[in-house]
Amino acid sequence: MAEINFDEYEVTASHNSDLLTQDLIFQGILNGARFSDFGLSFDYPLMYYDHRTGDIGWNKKQVTEIRETLLTLEQYDQLIKLLDNNLSEYKLFLKRFSNELMLAKDTSEVIKEFFTHSIMVTKAIALHIFEYGLSNYLEKHGVKLESLNSYTTETAKAMSLLKNISVKFNSKLILFKEGGSLDLELKKALISFIDEFGYLGMIYFKGSPWTLWDVIEMVNNSINLPEGKQGSDNNLDNKYVYYLEQLIRLRTESWEVMCRACYLFRTMVKDNFSEIINYNNLLEMRISEVIDVLSGKFVDKVEVSSRKYFLLQLTKDGLEISKVTKKSISEKNNLCVEKIVKGQIAHLGKVVGKAKVVLSPKECDKVDVGDIIIAKMSTPDYLPAMVKAAAFVTDVGGITSHASIVSREMKKPCIIGTKIATHIFNDGDLIEVDANTGVVRIIK
Repeated sequence: MAEINFDEYEVTASHNSDLLTQDLIFQGILNGARFSDFGLSFDYPLMYYDHRTGDIGWNKKQVTEIRETLLTLEQYDQLIKLLDNNLSEYKLFLKRFSNELMLAKDTSEVIKEFFTHSIMVTKAIALHIFEYGLSNYLEKHGVKLESLNSYTTETAKAMSLLKNISVKFNSKLILFKEGGSLDLELKKALISFIDEFGYLGMIYFKGSPWTLWDVIEMVNNSINLPEGKQGSDNNLDNKYVYYLEQLIRLRTESWEVMCRACYLFRTMVKDNFSEIINYNNLLEMRISEVIDVLSGKFVDKVEVSSRKYFLLQLTKDGLEISKVTKKSISEKNNLCVEKIVKGQIAHLGKVVGKAKVVLSPKECDKVDVGDIIIAKMSTPDYLPAMVKAAAFVTDVGGITSHASIVSREMKKPCIIGTKIATHIFNDGDLIEVDANTGVVRIIK
């Protein structure tokens, strides 16, 4: 593999992931993302995933081309139909797969089919970047992107149910927090919530389903969540607005359906193969290796263990992987002496609170009620912390990103795409998030 020049790439996403997840996504993009079908100069993006930092970088020239490209209405219609059809077909497959989990021990075809269908749906993930050109066009024409309509996704349903449980059982929750026993009716409601939405604790193959403890904490902090859907004040009969709103919906549904799929896969492994391998060990493998080990074939454990840190690349020659050494993480620097950062507004509002820099889901526990989450970007497993937080600030992400969508559902101030917020602020800094102007500044 040729030495990568990081200066030729723009970080468009960043999250703590694993080899199995990124192998799935990159294989899907390589084999199915056809940007040339929409008039661009390339078929699939040149990109990388750096396991040391969690950064996902795209070739800058390609990103610039995407930002400057406004598709025709017919092309956006084609894009939305493609994304919708992919998800619909995958949801149908998952219904069948959920009934075949116990068959996996007897035939590897169940496992192979899971990955075949999953690769087919991940091919569309890269296509969500068409949001860039569409967002730029609408902003130039005065459309308030922070006020776009939101649709009823599974995440929205989960937050609404949390709110309902917190209101219905408020007095019983107070008694429980004061040392009483957990009311049986309340416990039944919480378990029902886990059965329906617990899979949202996954982030592809990583993470774990929400537990009763997780849900109790979220319910305790959901009493002040808004009710009802987020509406739009754009009042525009504009097809471009409609297509951006559809991309927002589809981005969320894509996250949700993959969380559901990987939850089912995790269940299959734990129920059928726990005597062969620990589930978490599979996260260090590529798809072909996972299929082999679950089929009873030999996989070189030393080789797998040697990839503690890795770099995945989509190059002109295809998908390549290399082992890398731990990258030293630089100390907080003086990128911005005045400690002021600017970004794109995802949802309006203005709050003051303590900064909590959250670089992975494991750090969500340090977020207290009223804190401000400073993250590279958020994913569904950040939701327990987001329920408690007063505002969100991210380094990367666009108007269809997870933080943007959740902020509009929760009606909390959110500024995205600051590029450097996680490098500027420290835990405990008292900061002001002015999402009316897109500015975050330290107070003391």
